[in-house]
Amino acid sequence: MPSNAYAQGLAPLKPGYLLAALSMRNMRHRTPHYVYHRTRLMWYEATHPGYPCLSPDAIRLLTSMLRASDQGVEFGSGVSTAWFAARVGHLTSVESDKRWYATVSA
Repeated sequence: MPSNAYAQGLAPLKPGYLLAALSMRNMRHRTPHYVYHRTRLMWYEATHPGYPCLSPDAIRLLTSMLRASDQGVEFGSGVSTAWFAARVGHLTSVESDKRWYATVSA
């Protein structure tokens, strides 16, 4: 029977585990193509802080399709909640975390 700390994922790691995991990590995916697109995405997210975590193309599409007469439902509230709420007539957001709900509904 695992201890409570272990069951919650709080068990202490063996010494050197993190260093070994990082040194064995496969970095082949970090090609110039990957770095270029990742940098563009990071720049876009930094220059559009109020936008949801969607691609620029998806945001353009949604912006062109959403109307003030539309109604929406989302599961999980966050940055997207304010963005969608500004573009539709009514938005219902389902949130399971009571503390986060208190934060965003205040």
